[in-house]
Amino acid sequence: VGRSSSAGTVLAGGADVGKLWVDAEGKATAVAIMREVIRAANADLEAHGAAPRLDEEALVEKLSAITDKMAEASYIPSTTNDFLAGRRMEVGAIFEEPVRRATAHGVDVPRLETLAGLLRVANDHIAAAGSWRDVT
Repeated sequence: VGRSSSAGTVLAGGADVGKLWVDAEGKATAVAIMREVIRAANADLEAHGAAPRLDEEALVEKLSAITDKMAEASYIPSTTNDFLAGRRMEVGAIFEEPVRRATAHGVDVPRLETLAGLLRVANDHIAAAGSWRDVT
């Protein structure tokens, strides 16, 4: 849930999870990112000889139910709070590392890769300007 909702809410200008989740395209994109992360995680588990694998459908259903509750509460993820406060976001650990692992295992994660790239650029601008509000 974290990756799909936190990146989405940052890129939606600091919107809360509810605004992202009630938008049909926003929700579809968030679910697609969940699926990418699950597939990458399964490839990583397999590469390390770990079992059992994550059940994609069951996990998407469970994560969607959690996101429903977050949406009702107008939850704002910590990554989004960092963005709104003009602080650097944890892009490396939360977004770039999963992309690196997915790539290493031959798993295509185009949405996650795009999010990681855009958030890295936003981080660079925040660092240079001191706040996202000061970015020109």
